[in-house]
Amino acid sequence: MTRPLHRATACFAGLAILAGGHAMAAPRTIQLLPDAPPPETARIVERPIKDNDVFYMGTLVDGTHTTVAGGRGSLAVGLMFGPLGVAANAAHAHEVNVERSKTIDGLVHNDTIAAFKAIRQASQPAPADTRAYELVPIVQVMFEDDKTFRMGCMVTVTLANPGKRDWRARYSVQLPGRYDNSSSASLDAAAQTVAPCLAEANRLFEVQARGGLVLGTRTQPVEINGKTVQMLVADAEYPAHAVIPDMLGAAEWPLPVVDKPVPPCACNGAPKPETGAAAGG
Repeated sequence: MTRPLHRATACFAGLAILAGGHAMAAPRTIQLLPDAPPPETARIVERPIKDNDVFYMGTLVDGTHTTVAGGRGSLAVGLMFGPLGVAANAAHAHEVNVERSKTIDGLVHNDTIAAFKAIRQASQPAPADTRAYELVPIVQVMFEDDKTFRMGCMVTVTLANPGKRDWRARYSVQLPGRYDNSSSASLDAAAQTVAPCLAEANRLFEVQARGGLVLGTRTQPVEINGKTVQMLVADAEYPAHAVIPDMLGAAEWPLPVVDKPVPPCACNGAPKPETGAAAGG
């Protein structure tokens, strides 16, 4: 995946905060290859993550399976100076994210691979000479300011498709709750979310690989990046979350408490608004 596409696909995570009614085409749910093996046929990628593993706009922390996001540049500079301003903004955001990663060093350097191996321990790794899914577990730390951050995770999946473009997808989970990078107790609590988050992302992959995940079945209020909008969702296994069709797989987000009509999101065909009670959220 090229850098421009890498950045373009990151727009989904921020689409609910776009101003001015910018409409987007409905997200296309990625389909499995017809000859795809069962989800048990997989290998975990143990090397540090790379840009083309992530499909997410964030700063990759060297030597880990963690990305840190939230640092922003100056929008005014970007608008005034065009490509040069955009490059300056990106460099500034990267710098901010690198600095923030230092404040959560223990969390960033948790053994993500070991946690993911434990989750998939019932599945034997596929032999090296067989066609198999390659799984990359990724922990996401998303800062709201210099002190407060949220947690999420992602499992990106690649399946070789000889003679054609490889099949790729991502399964991401955004968690509720905020954490304080100045509190060791809060950092410990954040670390405790990693394994359950990866287990849920792995579950989304396995459910889709078995043909059991039907996305975009109904509308429901969903909170994305602090904004509540109506989205086409699929039912999750518990009432506090919803699974949303992502342009590259599936994303699970917490459901907000809603007591009034919620506007539709321009990204998914503008479904009719429902009240919180009618949506069953």
